[in-house]
Amino acid sequence: MGRFKVLACLAVMLPLIGVMEGQSSSDRHVWLPFKVYRGYVLVVEGSIGGVPHRKLLIDTAAYPSVIDQDLARKLHLSSTSDELRVVGQNLKSEAAVVPLVQVGPVEARNLSVQVQDLHGIEKKLGTHVDALIGLDVLGQSSFRIDYEQQQLVFGAVGVLQASAPLKQIDRMTYVDTELNGQVAHLLVGSAASNITVFGNVASKMRVAETKQLESTNLGGKVSLRQVHIDRLAVGGVDLGPREIQVTDSENLRTLPVDGLLSTGALGFGQVAFDFDHQVFSWEMAGKARNHTTALRGPRATNTGLPPIEGSDPMSTVASGCPSLQGSAGNCRSAAPRPQQPR
Repeated sequence: MGRFKVLACLAVMLPLIGVMEGQSSSDRHVWLPFKVYRGYVLVVEGSIGGVPHRKLLIDTAAYPSVIDQDLARKLHLSSTSDELRVVGQNLKSEAAVVPLVQVGPVEARNLSVQVQDLHGIEKKLGTHVDALIGLDVLGQSSFRIDYEQQQLVFGAVGVLQASAPLKQIDRMTYVDTELNGQVAHLLVGSAASNITVFGNVASKMRVAETKQLESTNLGGKVSLRQVHIDRLAVGGVDLGPREIQVTDSENLRTLPVDGLLSTGALGFGQVAFDFDHQVFSWEMAGKARNHTTALRGPRATNTGLPPIEGSDPMSTVASGCPSLQGSAGNCRSAAPRPQQPR
């Protein structure tokens, strides 16, 4: 049995993020278009093991990345038995090493991944999925997700409308989030449908359940509770009242984080991960951007984004890089980041 791992998928499974060390963002920017499914899931193109035009679902709360078992067979990858922990149960899994993964300008060599059957995710999204790509790949470069332009932008990200420190615990990266006055360590997930917290955190908030929810993950059906909170704040910025989800799964209580913060559920127009300065920043979408009074509390100085080469974002798309397309995230507990030889 390999290292114990935790798989996160579509906000139901709560993922752990690998720590990104020694990041250095280039002054040059590369734009990579994505498609959006179910209103929040991002899918791009890239390459896996030299096979181009693979579909990758991007989940910033995923570690390690996951590839579909059909693609693993096609690549003739050797694997070993492993175990994954999802909400509600532990699953049998396989671990493998992919010689090369490329997403836009980012390359990850000899990448340790999990191998799973992703057909359930494909059915839920209505599109083919070859892999779930997380920060073990994307964390090699600072990057920005522009939801309104539907672009990933790799390179120095500057500071958006508001920001919060990216923090680390046991090889996991999170942001401090205030829920009704209770501070929670939440992973930042781009493939999550809603904010999800563990039951012990919800009990400290003293909130009342509004309704029962049911979702699915790789282990099957999952029961959740929806609760109302009067105040959600990130980095001291008040984002107002919210409906959030609670999982009472016992097998997640030993994790040193408290849940998952969904970028897709908060109305963000852009989010940025600055690994050079360990900062997470965001900007509200559409009309909310022009009503900054909605952001009550301290805000980061709006220095603006660094200039982008070329006036047309599509002019700098990394068309020469094979692309990946994936969906949903996963995570590995207390595991060192794989070394990527250059």
